[in-house]
Amino acid sequence: MLGAARALRADARAVAIVGARGASLQAVTLARALAAELARDHVIISGGAIGIDGAAHLGALDARGETVVVLGSGIDVYYPARHVTLFERVVACGAGLLLSCFPPSSEPKRWTFPARNALIAALSCCVVVVEAGSRSGSLQTARLARELAVPVAAMVGSAGTAQLIAGGATPVACADDVRALLAGMPANARAPHQRAAQDEALEAEARELLSALRASQGARRVSELAVVLGIESTRAASLLLRLELAGYVEALAGARYRAVQR
Repeated sequence: MLGAARALRADARAVAIVGARGASLQAVTLARALAAELARDHVIISGGAIGIDGAAHLGALDARGETVVVLGSGIDVYYPARHVTLFERVVACGAGLLLSCFPPSSEPKRWTFPARNALIAALSCCVVVVEAGSRSGSLQTARLARELAVPVAAMVGSAGTAQLIAGGATPVACADDVRALLAGMPANARAPHQRAAQDEALEAEARELLSALRASQGARRVSELAVVLGIESTRAASLLLRLELAGYVEALAGARYRAVQR
């Protein structure tokens, strides 16, 4: 942790670029280009995983910028093994850092990655999700960022990023959009009257879904709630994500949700 503070430029803000491990070639290429552009004036943070994470680190290296790899293992346990060369490049470049919140020799476990994601969110001034499935770990990083009042941006084109945008994330398409978000001017902003009308409709649906979940007095699946409300499952999932980010519901194993007692 202290090493991270010394490594980052005093005047630089860190941007996390995250996404799916099994990302499409187009998304991987886009993530690398986005990181290379943003690395000119930002530190690039990601989780070192295969797919979007690795592309983000490579993009920063391409631009000779700074990048931080937050590991889900001990600092001396390189995971995934196929990224050993990448991690060595990060260290060797003199402007990179490997970071972990776990003791040396700690092996990666299922529970270590949520902790890694929380650290990524905490270190960032913005989290950008490039491509993600509906159950991607990058959605957790986005949720944790929102809890810390860190802006979340997402690129259009995947189920997970669609959920994020429906839940309030800022849609972005390029580095300039991310910079605009950081400057306090949301990229691709809707007109005020259009935004108000859409937000009002979304709030009404969200309230209806929350009422249905509370009335069930237990956990319900997304598909079940979609049937109750007469909406598409993808729409129900987007509303649930928004409610989860606001602290009204919690996600359980098996794609089930339950209302939080407030």
